Amino acid sequence: MYTTTNPEFGNQIVKYFKVAGLALLTYEYLITLDAEVHCMWGRKWWNITRLTFTCTRYMTFIGAGLTVYAALVPRSSAQCDPYGQASNAVHIISIVSAEGLLILRTYAFSHRSKLALIFLIVFGIGCLAGSVTTSMFIRLPPVPTSSFEELPQVCPFQASRSSALQYAWLALFELGLLSLTIFQRLQHYRDSTTALINVLYRDGVYYMVTIFATSLVNMLFTLFTPLAYNEVLDTLQLVLHSILASRILFHLREADEIVHRHQFSAMEGMSLQPMAFQNYRIGAWSRITSGEP
Repeated sequence: MYTTTNPEFGNQIVKYFKVAGLALLTYEYLITLDAEVHCMWGRKWWNITRLTFTCTRYMTFIGAGLTVYAALVPRSSAQCDPYGQASNAVHIISIVSAEGLLILRTYAFSHRSKLALIFLIVFGIGCLAGSVTTSMFIRLPPVPTSSFEELPQVCPFQASRSSALQYAWLALFELGLLSLTIFQRLQHYRDSTTALINVLYRDGVYYMVTIFATSLVNMLFTLFTPLAYNEVLDTLQLVLHSILASRILFHLREADEIVHRHQFSAMEGMSLQPMAFQNYRIGAWSRITSGEP
């Protein structure tokens, strides 16, 4: 019989959430496929933005697919560790790529400030190094609930409490991006009455707050929920990072087209250059995306 104190029940709930994450990602992909085609397909050039987006978009499918496969297909105990390590590697690549899109967006919003870019890169590397270091050398004690110590599964979904430290570093980095975006709004666009800039700022903050909150909640789940439940939001974290980072890119593409449609070549929207995907005839907005100096 399944009860909330039964570890099998907790593991089953985690499986449901992992399948739900893949379903959400698939639905989002279908409703935004036209935006992806418009932004990405048919381009002959590849650059850091396009590579990062492609990695974010499609590695997430691989990562979510691996977890759903693990939830639905029984495996021998000898396959647990190798499969889990491969799945974790894909998850990390996907989330780092999503954070890369957020870095590019923040850089774009800062008038292409080299100082801001250097800060973002150094800060990101520092948080990544901190995450790796703490996960290697710091071990938090398990939740003191004996009924969840052992799961009768060959390959159960569970993470050590120490993995909460990785979510903490991720949340710290996202909080830094959010704070820098707010600072840039006050520094560069304080007196702006342009509806376009206001919408971009509002959407960017909304998405980054959601991403930050997801990392924070995942950290709290890992720290304080019983072992059988602590990966319940793991796949949703991966999926939401991909969805929201991709939507930020799509919105910047739409903003780029609006700017050029109305010929606002001198407005402060020029700061969005690094994320623009305009036609080749618009040289000033294509320098970074085409790799030109």
